Amino acid sequence: MQSFKSQADFLECLRTEIRNRHRVPAGAAFTVALIAVEGNGLMFATGKIVFCDEVVPARGAFLYPAMVLAEEWIAGPEPALERLALLLEGAASVAGQQVRGRFGGTYSERAVHSFWPRLTPWAELTFKTAWHHEGPRPTVNNEPVVAFGLPPYQSTRSAVSEWVYDRVLASGSDAPHMNELLTILPDTRARISDAKWEHDHVIVSVAANCDRQDLELHAVFLDTYQRQYESVRAPETQVRLKVPDDAGGVWLSLIHSSGARLGETILNQAYRTMQDQPEVSPLADQVRRDLTGGENEQVEFKPFIEPGDLKQREVVETVIAFANTQGGRILFGVDDHRNLLGRGKMTGALPPDKSGRDPEKRFRDWASKLINDKCKPVPQFSVHLLEIHGEPVGVVDVRRGKQHERPYQTHENTVLVRKGSNNVVPDMKTEWSAFFGAVPLPSGILGTGLF
Repeated sequence: MQSFKSQADFLECLRTEIRNRHRVPAGAAFTVALIAVEGNGLMFATGKIVFCDEVVPARGAFLYPAMVLAEEWIAGPEPALERLALLLEGAASVAGQQVRGRFGGTYSERAVHSFWPRLTPWAELTFKTAWHHEGPRPTVNNEPVVAFGLPPYQSTRSAVSEWVYDRVLASGSDAPHMNELLTILPDTRARISDAKWEHDHVIVSVAANCDRQDLELHAVFLDTYQRQYESVRAPETQVRLKVPDDAGGVWLSLIHSSGARLGETILNQAYRTMQDQPEVSPLADQVRRDLTGGENEQVEFKPFIEPGDLKQREVVETVIAFANTQGGRILFGVDDHRNLLGRGKMTGALPPDKSGRDPEKRFRDWASKLINDKCKPVPQFSVHLLEIHGEPVGVVDVRRGKQHERPYQTHENTVLVRKGSNNVVPDMKTEWSAFFGAVPLPSGILGTGLF
């Protein structure tokens, strides 16, 4: 992830990326949603700008009583950059609709994996710019969006999501990327266009607009004691790879000679083709359900935490309680009312450090080190950073411990279990055997010092 000190720096970076591209974009499609704010007229709600290699027909402007959905094609990369610069200053229109508001900081990230929601089929360099608001923000709700002669939408949430991001919302979900402008530059050099695992082979289709001599396809065979990987230089349109008979999955990656990753996907017993794969990972689907249901015996919400903060103690307690009971997930970046706290809170707690680690890398390193250092034995866990409703959510997924390893405890021998949404010391007389069978009672389990 790269953050920009000014919009001028962002625009110059984008101009350089376009200049270094293997082909010049034909232009860019500007798509925005504007929502009426009482006393302030129509304000920017969310939007995207996608640079494309071919002309994209624009839909124009749909004017509803409470909102406007607008789209315009700008031919040529330089005119598109000029329009973007005006948009960031609050001095531009899209399809004749004035886009009011000022924009704040911008950061960039690269999306490659097929599990990660993308707006094009290619690897994408995405710049995300926050809308700087003064006064009330535009918000979406469940009010229908209808007007005579225009397409109906069930709610402003669904209108924003479907118009701007071509994404049908699941029930109860929020519109993505609210109060944020996305600028997307697809990397159209090459991609993994299809992959399927049939019997003892994986068949991979590679689409390329560059010299195939500059491409290399890697396959890593997972959970096998046999051959671990295979690489294919200058892959043909279709590549057939033999899979070890004990493999549990296949991870595929397409690399350019410049070092850029152009495609990535994983096949396993559940998802044997790219078409089978959900838009997001099964874990992300579970996290969405967790957010809807709230904290319980297997779910806890936490803000992003600074390393060394006393709240680390609560994280360790929850990990131990989950491992001793039924397992569970700690969701970071979520408050007690199930609100997503946003990327600013993550960056504030875990800013880029001198060694160049970005907030995502720092979160993963911090969570892994905390659990490995403060739990004994160390339970089975995994650390993830997902994008949920356009915001980062860190996840520590803790498995229930094996019978011979329980009870898990702190280095001070504190044993905890999960009851409802609380971590508690089990009653030594009435509950210990129910949780841990005939395991002897460790000394000092009533101690509370963790750090």
